[in-house]
Amino acid sequence: MLTEHFQLTSDEATDMVTYWLPSLQKCTPRCRIVMLPVNIYEQLAQLTILPAPRQLYRLFMMFGATNSPLQPCTSQQVTTTDSVDRHSAGLLAVEWGGMHIV
Repeated sequence: MLTEHFQLTSDEATDMVTYWLPSLQKCTPRCRIVMLPVNIYEQLAQLTILPAPRQLYRLFMMFGATNSPLQPCTSQQVTTTDSVDRHSAGLLAVEWGGMHIV
């Protein structure tokens, strides 16, 4: 799902899962994950990189434990960001992050 819907490379997806999996496993009995829309994320957490990349791709999830029954999401419910252009020359900055809501 990370590679298909969120356009991460397999290395980027592996890094993200490796980093967040221990925290996600602590969410019991269930874990609700919400992907923050990019426009809201950019308002809340501005980022400046110098020299400026030709493209900045940001992905941020919020997650926490829930007792509520969860319904599996469909690909239509998953919000994606702008298309990532990995073939043009220049710097592509990819930022993924998250927050455990307790």
